[in-house]
Amino acid sequence: MEEVGDECFAEFLSRSLIQQLHDDSRGQKFVMHDLVNDLATVVSGKSCYRLDFSGDSSKNVRHLSYNQEEFDIGNKFMILNKFKCLRSFLSIGSGWESYLSIKVVNDFLPSLGRLRVLSLSKYDNITVLPNSIGNLVHLRYQDLSHTKIKSLSDTMCNLYNLQTLLLSGCSNLTELPVHIGKLINLRHLDVDMTSIIEMPKQIVELENLQTLTVFVVGKKNIGLSVRELRRFPKLRGKLFIKNLENVIDVVEAYDTNLKSKEHIEELTLQWGKETDDSLKDKDVLDMLQPSPNLKKLSIDLYGGTSFPSWLGDSSFFNMVSLRIDNCAYCMTFPPLGQLPSLKDLSIRCMSTLETIGPEFYGMVGGAGN
Repeated sequence: MEEVGDECFAEFLSRSLIQQLHDDSRGQKFVMHDLVNDLATVVSGKSCYRLDFSGDSSKNVRHLSYNQEEFDIGNKFMILNKFKCLRSFLSIGSGWESYLSIKVVNDFLPSLGRLRVLSLSKYDNITVLPNSIGNLVHLRYQDLSHTKIKSLSDTMCNLYNLQTLLLSGCSNLTELPVHIGKLINLRHLDVDMTSIIEMPKQIVELENLQTLTVFVVGKKNIGLSVRELRRFPKLRGKLFIKNLENVIDVVEAYDTNLKSKEHIEELTLQWGKETDDSLKDKDVLDMLQPSPNLKKLSIDLYGGTSFPSWLGDSSFFNMVSLRIDNCAYCMTFPPLGQLPSLKDLSIRCMSTLETIGPEFYGMVGGAGN
């Protein structure tokens, strides 16, 4: 379904039904021309409603959206009592801190038994959701990103139709629900920029995951081994593997089979602290060789004295960005000059490295390697 969605999006873009914002450097924001917006409003009829605009409302409204204000008080949502068949509740984040009436969260939202889309992103006072949210069994998409949520109740695991769960920027979130494996249809789980300290064991049952932005390597008998990444063959997009110092056996790294995950485009490999076993670190990094389709790679707090042979290999012809940070013990540098598409190279805090010579271009003793 993601491929079909991408095709439709590309079609809209090619026909100028939507346009990319020119001042958006990340290329992630798109807008609709006013005339197209007017047409879409007419076509959507009485099924869509913007809370910010006055106008006729119908009990048949299915999709609700509104712009967040600094204080979204209960009176703002009084009209919603007549919308009993809502499929979408979509808040559009503002540029400042926003606060939502708890009455809306505790009383109104749990009553929307047909809801498919729920977005509460960027509300600063959202620290917990009521257990009754677990009754919204038709929910497909839930966005809690950039809230102050501290934990997710186990009742959320009753949302067996949920396909997308966005938790990025929830810096107070330290754990995922123990029974997350019950979310059998989950395809996208974004936990970037959270404080999750370990992965729940049941997460390995989510074999349809396409997005798992962060994987935290657990200590012995705590959390999950890095080898459990093999349980997610469909991963794509961005992946951040944290706490690689917890890898006990190099075979665990080999078993991840990262090289076969051809749709991962951005990869970050991070050791949580400097280790005293540089040989093991080198072997682990060697075994974590990604697919040649990789576009961006970051390596942080690596404790080896040299880099593996695959880093800098010309087969990584798609790599455009490489960041190497805090690799204090590396005395040699990989032949990054052989990466044909590399545009962005960042090297920081490599105190042992004194010079970069011909080896940067794969030259040894003045001859090509």
